[in-house]
Amino acid sequence: LASAGEASLELLDLQGRSLRSLAAGRLPAGEHTAWIERDGLPAGIYWVRLRAASQSRATRFVILP
Repeated sequence: LASAGEASLELLDLQGRSLRSLAAGRLPAGEHTAWIERDGLPAGIYWVRLRAASQSRATRFVILP
């Protein structure tokens, strides 16, 4: 994060529906790490979306069987 502030990190399905909140709240500036527990997630394509400082970024990733 470029600056400290409120942020949220969500796991989304391909239709953009939120499946899990991975992090939420006030975070300091800098790099952060989040773990995604695979429990209950079938193999497939997902999105991780970061919202912070009125910006939003999404990254696609794949869970293999």
